[in-house]
Amino acid sequence: MLPREFALSQVFTFLFVMIGPIKLLAPFAKLTHNSDAKFRFQLALRAALFGAAGLLVAAILGVSTLEKWGVSPGALMIAAGVTFFMVSLQNILQSYNPPQPPQEHETTLRMAMMPLAFPTIVPPFGIAAVIFLLATSDNSEYKRNVLLVAVAVMLMNFVAMLLARPIIKYAAFPLALFGAVLGVLQVALSISIIFFGLRLLGVLPAAPQ
Repeated sequence: MLPREFALSQVFTFLFVMIGPIKLLAPFAKLTHNSDAKFRFQLALRAALFGAAGLLVAAILGVSTLEKWGVSPGALMIAAGVTFFMVSLQNILQSYNPPQPPQEHETTLRMAMMPLAFPTIVPPFGIAAVIFLLATSDNSEYKRNVLLVAVAVMLMNFVAMLLARPIIKYAAFPLALFGAVLGVLQVALSISIIFFGLRLLGVLPAAPQ
């Protein structure tokens, strides 16, 4: 049997990997390298709020659309897994490319929506994961807990953006090492998500307990 509800620790792990702060530190630090503390706070707050609101709206609309279109949760997970795999693999391959020279640009608060909130904080596969977690359960308490975990991850994103500069400055090597490990784990997780979707569709047998 495949689980219709995951433990909250598993939900947190999924959402931390997909919409969590690790992938956000470097982009935010680059965008705000010439900005003062007040601007960084405003940008981080708006990005976190836009990301949380967008994720909530997309999840609610996604669950409704999923039912109306007759798309199965298994198909949704396969689509999310394929997208997650391509993005994760691209991130790993980029580490082998020569570093690009920094490009000067004007950073404005409008960047809180794009590219920070979407797609950096809330990528398509992150939205798909939340839709899946909500669509496969009829337990209102479980759904509320999933949304609370998502909000907690968004708070972590906000704090990470505020601390992005000192984290990059004083923990660059451990962060790079952790990022490399996380990148490989993301590829593995994306493949697991695809297999999970195939099991939901009955293409593959259920994994042994």
